[in-house]
Amino acid sequence: MTGAEETGDTDLLSFALGARSHAAFVRLQFEEAQAWSRRRLELVDRIDDPDSLCEMYESGVPAAASVGLMQEARNLCDAHWPIANRLSAHHRVHAVSLRLELADTLGDWSGVVEDTDLVTALVRDNLATPCVRNTRDLLVCALAHRYFGDETRSRALEREAENLGGEGHERDLAHPRLRLALARGELDVVREFVRLQPQRTFVWGGAIFGGILDALVALRDWERIERDAPPLLQPGTVPEPFALRALGIARADDVLLAKADERFAALGLAWYRAQTEAMLAAR
Repeated sequence: MTGAEETGDTDLLSFALGARSHAAFVRLQFEEAQAWSRRRLELVDRIDDPDSLCEMYESGVPAAASVGLMQEARNLCDAHWPIANRLSAHHRVHAVSLRLELADTLGDWSGVVEDTDLVTALVRDNLATPCVRNTRDLLVCALAHRYFGDETRSRALEREAENLGGEGHERDLAHPRLRLALARGELDVVREFVRLQPQRTFVWGGAIFGGILDALVALRDWERIERDAPPLLQPGTVPEPFALRALGIARADDVLLAKADERFAALGLAWYRAQTEAMLAAR
């Protein structure tokens, strides 16, 4: 960091701060990741390159959302959109991806359903550019339609996504695939996906950890829950209520379940909060 600061190169400093934020997120240090991201965003007025600005806003969204700063994350999505919109088809896909990834974090599936036609159009415009988000965005849309009970549209979007390929990106695509398998009760498929170590969590955000923990509950893998959940018990973060719920179900602990319910509510994660009763019934 000191070297980047001494050069006076603002772009270099921006990317150094971004790397610090990403590294902290991978270490599950969500507050630290947000602190580095915020320092980076303080440089916005000194950056002229629109591509660099897009990258700064883009990396700021999951960092802010992971610590419950949902309005800040929305503001960053809004700031990213007009810049990306005047650049390339690839930038436009990333712009709509940020909206989907934030909706995934919030459980805002109605927002994803509303964006589906826009998403499919932007993905088709971007097919000349190999990008894992082409496939992933369609899978997130498939998931939203499944939750809304439109299995026909869900399957169609899933087929369109799979036709784009995605070889070598199994870990990047595991989260929406895992959630789809959970929604369909395909536990053998769920079991395969929870074996994959998540990749680039600093891009996809805190919802990744929630998906894994919910899958472990469905699989009744109490041993792994006891191993994986405690490091995520960080107050005010998105993974925390998922970890509390998983531990509460694993231990049949009503106090932990009550805390999980409270934390889901505080973060505005109403859809995820509403899943607890069904998860308990399936235990």
